[in-house]
Amino acid sequence: MRNGGSYLSVDDPRAHFGLGTCAKVDELRIRWPGGRLQIQKNLSVDRYLTVGEPF
Repeated sequence: MRNGGSYLSVDDPRAHFGLGTCAKVDELRIRWPGGRLQIQKNLSVDRYLTVGEPF
């Protein structure tokens, strides 16, 4: 996923994922543009999660 804008516009940096009736997220894998893999486990649903590329 990528976000960005163009002249006089803005894109929402949030991504929304529909999980249906799931009670939790067992594992979230994020492959960053730099090639690094970030894994988050046992995440709650119905909330915002802020992540950033580790350096």
